[in-house]
Amino acid sequence: MLAVSCDSRAAVDAMNEAAAKHGGTADINARQDYGFMYNRSLADPDDAKQG
Repeated sequence: MLAVSCDSRAAVDAMNEAAAKHGGTADINARQDYGFMYNRSLADPDDAKQG
């Protein structure tokens, strides 16, 4: 697991969309907005190749 900090919610969403466009799996869960923190998840396509 790796946590990446972004400057805005839009940047978080853009990273998630870019991952999906490049073979990753975008977050299948509802967006998690806690006010002080906004969270999305994604899966790296290369990670599945190692298992």
